[in-house]
Amino acid sequence: MPDANTRGLRLEQMSVSSLDQFFTSDIQNLMLSAGEHRARVQFKKDMFKSGLLMPVDYSNTENQGVQEFFATNNEIKNKYYEGFYTRPKLSLTISDANKFYIAGKPHKFNVNGVEIYLSSNDSEFLNSIVLPPPPVTGTRQDKVVLEVWAEEIIFDVSNSDVIFPYGNTQYNSQDNAFNDCVLSNQNLFGGNFPAYLANSQGHGQYVLINDPNIMRMILDPVHNIFVDINNRVFQVRYRIATLENELSHTAESPYLFDIQHLYYRPQGQLANRPARGIQYENFGIFVRQDGSYEVCSYEHDSGLYKAGWFVDEESPLQPITNEISYDGEVYAIPLALVFRRNSTPYEPVLNPNGAGLIASGISGRDDGLYADQVFIDDVINLVQMAQRNVFIPKEKPTGLLNGFNKTFYIRNLPVAGSEHVFLNGQLLDNQELDYTLEGRKLIISNNYEVGPNDKLRVSYITK
Repeated sequence: MPDANTRGLRLEQMSVSSLDQFFTSDIQNLMLSAGEHRARVQFKKDMFKSGLLMPVDYSNTENQGVQEFFATNNEIKNKYYEGFYTRPKLSLTISDANKFYIAGKPHKFNVNGVEIYLSSNDSEFLNSIVLPPPPVTGTRQDKVVLEVWAEEIIFDVSNSDVIFPYGNTQYNSQDNAFNDCVLSNQNLFGGNFPAYLANSQGHGQYVLINDPNIMRMILDPVHNIFVDINNRVFQVRYRIATLENELSHTAESPYLFDIQHLYYRPQGQLANRPARGIQYENFGIFVRQDGSYEVCSYEHDSGLYKAGWFVDEESPLQPITNEISYDGEVYAIPLALVFRRNSTPYEPVLNPNGAGLIASGISGRDDGLYADQVFIDDVINLVQMAQRNVFIPKEKPTGLLNGFNKTFYIRNLPVAGSEHVFLNGQLLDNQELDYTLEGRKLIISNNYEVGPNDKLRVSYITK
């Protein structure tokens, strides 16, 4: 990610028409000084947490198309305002299997001081999130994250490298050009091409660096392209990734791991995500940057996870560069937690979480849901608000609704005393010890049961 040794491209001073002219020009005059860029990034880190910077205003004229898109279904429109969209049962198709959507015009996220534009990858208004197939038995929960890293762009005689619109490696548009540059989605390998470009499942559309209009991509700040003091060019890139069978959201641990306590690895610029493993195997794990642990937790940013490949477990702050990214670091912001049904036929006693597949056309359940369908109530929004002191109305906390569990988690750290906890519409009273709130952890009194049909909501102001 950009740091003190990085200069962002200065748009208003650029008036060049070719890469040769650009890279032989007076770079000091063409780019922000390292000190100025560092100050801008540091300002964002000091003023904002990592998370959603600018929620989309669906009421303005710019998003008129969004209003029209949902004008025919108020129920779906209401859910859409929470940031996610799932296809209603009446219009569900096989193509919707294991899929739901982040809805809206590009959202802007702050990721450790850098602004990321989460652009559409499915249609004008939708970012599709594709989950792994459902489990065969039992249940499962999948965590969806926004994974962000910096990746070098190499300009040499081979011209074998690419730029992604917005830095979105999954970008998919109905258009065939961006900034007057031709978009392509062909698989490429060898040369300087990213390793994940060899697999059609690993990438979306991109622009080749030998495009005659490539300078228009480089000069557009939404693409997050930077040049460091050694004249190395890199782009801040991202993908929406799914961590299957995730467990750590229910724990105090700042790490991301699965139900077997195997830790998720960063992928960054690798061809595929490394297999999950024990904590220091391969020396790459995600750690929440909220200062709760000394190892890799020095940003005091509860909305951010950071990972890197390190020399050894005794040197966690010395990343091995050029392995998974330009600077050896990868970041992640949690987006959603999704509860999954299994694909074994439904049986109310022996398999109450079972269901048929969409392709079969037979759910077998009283509610008509399929195993590979993502229903809006299966999705819990984990996105933190980057702004501080924001009022969050009636958030649905994470935690098992089974009548026995008493511990739940809200997304953001609250201002002390600002919370209002509701159970089935009834306001609970912490003075009466109906609940306790410790940071993000909400503990409901033993006087109350929170079962599958109960509605627990929390309103509060973020720190």
